[in-house]
Amino acid sequence: MSFHVVEHLIDPKGLFNSLVKMLNPGGYILLHVPVNDSEYDNMDHFHFFSDESCRRLMETVTKDVRSDFVQYSVSATVQASAGTYVGEKR
Repeated sequence: MSFHVVEHLIDPKGLFNSLVKMLNPGGYILLHVPVNDSEYDNMDHFHFFSDESCRRLMETVTKDVRSDFVQYSVSATVQASAGTYVGEKR
């Protein structure tokens, strides 16, 4: 499981390659990241994701990627979105 972590990493694909090696056959990776432009000014993030880029990242190491989105408030004026992605080990 990774909740709002991957965007802070320099090499997220490398992390996923390592994680998949630890999974049992049929195991899952669960990823939750912000997926909208309201995060672009966050200087703690090395990566900014869209639905498409998250799917591509997950598809490089897993199969049957499923996703869902949630809206949340960052402040009274800023709304954000996060995507949850689940991929099964190949």
